[in-house]
Amino acid sequence: MSVTLIIALILVGLLLLVIELLIVPGVSVAGIASLVFFSAGIILSYKYFGGTVGNITLLLTILSIIVTVAIALKPATWKRLSLHTTIDSKVGEDFVSTLRPGDRAVAKSKMSPIGEILIGEHVVEAESIGTYIEAGQEVEIVKIEHQKIYVKPLTS
Repeated sequence: MSVTLIIALILVGLLLLVIELLIVPGVSVAGIASLVFFSAGIILSYKYFGGTVGNITLLLTILSIIVTVAIALKPATWKRLSLHTTIDSKVGEDFVSTLRPGDRAVAKSKMSPIGEILIGEHVVEAESIGTYIEAGQEVEIVKIEHQKIYVKPLTS
């Protein structure tokens, strides 16, 4: 029996423990599998290398579990994993109310029938009236109802 196999079993157990703590919390397959891998590594070390090596493996495994859990539950770990973007728009800003039928824009994405249009530096969602519009095609605002913009392609 290889020492590498025992170390690999314990490392896979630690990986599954981290997955259990950070990604799928609760008692799940990852948590149960981590216990199976830990147990297999410890049992194999007792079976093939004797009591002393088995005890050392058990103690090092318990220590590595404690260290892994402590690192995974530190606030700094969660800060690295959390989203740090901020929303800078305000509720009072109403760009759509400044638009009028007849205003022209460019389709930023394909519209089949809903997509995005670019008006100046603003990107807003709009709906095509009846036809598919390719990205980059010029469009004209036909009507605005309840903050929803309806456009049609400009024919050149």
